[in-house]
This record gives sequence, structure tokens and C-alpha cells, in this order.
Amino acid sequence: MSEYRPQSVDTTAIAEQLQFEVWRNMSVAEKLELFGELCESVRHLTEMGLRTRHPDASDEEIRMRLFSTWLDRDTMVRCYGWDPREH
Repeated sequence: MSEYRPQSVDTTAIAEQLQFEVWRNMSVAEKLELFGELCESVRHLTEMGLRTRHPDASDEEIRMRLFSTWLDRDTMVRCYGWDPREH
């Protein structure tokens, strides 16, 4: 394992191997739950950033801005009638 390099510079090879072992031992349901929690955390952090950058925005505008981080402009206009370039 001396030639092994972790994926992150702030993680030791031993710690990374332990994490991989934990993930290998998780059931599919546990992995899906963990993934869902991660997605929710990313959504929440993105929303917090949007609220910081646009403090006067309504909840609806924040929601549209959040969607526009996931969808391209044409889809936003077609599906929601909201053009990110105009806001």
C-alpha cells in the first residue's frame, strides 16, 4: 500500500481504505439513503448561497434560480416561463 495515493490530499491512505470498506459493507438501501441525504445537503447549500447573493429575492425567485442551476436556459423558459438571463 506504500504506492497507493488517496484521492484527496487531506486524507490518509488508511482512512480512505476504511471509508471504502464501510461503503462496500453498506446495503443498496443504505447507499441510496446516503446519496439522498447528500443531494439534499447540496440543494440546501445552493439555496443558502442564492439567498446570500439575492437577499431581496422572493421564495419563488429563489426556487427558479435553484432550478436554473440544474436546467439549461431553454428548458427553464419552456417549462417555467422564467429566463435566468432576465433576472
